[in-house]
Amino acid sequence: MTWAESYAVWCEWIVDNWKGDRPPRVVVLGPDTVAGPHAIEPARSYIENLGIEMLPSEFVAGYAPLDTSSELLRIEQNGADYVYIVPLWSLAAIVLRDAARLGLVSELRFGGTENNQGLKLLEQVGASAQGYTSPRTGPWVGETQIPGMKLLHDLRPKYGRPYDFAGDEQNGTVAIMVACEAVKRALEEVGYENLDGVAIKRTLDSMKDFDCDGIKRITYTPEDHRGWNRARIYQVQDGDVVPISDWLEAPMITP
Repeated sequence: MTWAESYAVWCEWIVDNWKGDRPPRVVVLGPDTVAGPHAIEPARSYIENLGIEMLPSEFVAGYAPLDTSSELLRIEQNGADYVYIVPLWSLAAIVLRDAARLGLVSELRFGGTENNQGLKLLEQVGASAQGYTSPRTGPWVGETQIPGMKLLHDLRPKYGRPYDFAGDEQNGTVAIMVACEAVKRALEEVGYENLDGVAIKRTLDSMKDFDCDGIKRITYTPEDHRGWNRARIYQVQDGDVVPISDWLEAPMITP
């Protein structure tokens, strides 16, 4: 699933919970790179058709700017209700700290990609992260009752480095599980001598409901290469991250 599609799920959740007498106003904030607001742009027409007013994107100086005060003040002046931050926790931490200093944490509602809703964000900004929402395509790192999430915690001290979970590590784990399963199925189908990219793609296109230890169930078709088409809204509450919605189906914006 692309960031544009998970952002669309987040916006659908906003519309479903909006109590105002006018359309909600949303602005996307991030660096002027392919991983910034440009990654969200394919969803613009879909979002506007939901009834959301998408304000002009705000671009900041890189992934860790020194200050975002001017951008935040302009966002306030433009009457935004929600700010969606892409792509990293380091940027989100700076934005939230600046917003707290400017007294805007209670005025604006902040959210962002699952990449930036991580343990480091909670550690860096504390109470300023209260209410921060993300459309997560997989469970939060604390949901260790899920076998695949427990596996992440077990593998970290054995093979990893001593750093906190950023918040999206489950995506890498799922990618490896899917790749290994696709190669395994291709080997069973064509044998080692005939193993090639075509054979692996054929097994991927026929993969249905593959269970990644409870993290996700992956399905590919020749028409839909996303693998997983659901996201769930998670929110920071009292220093933890908890789900506040069911798993919601994402629209297909990029096949």
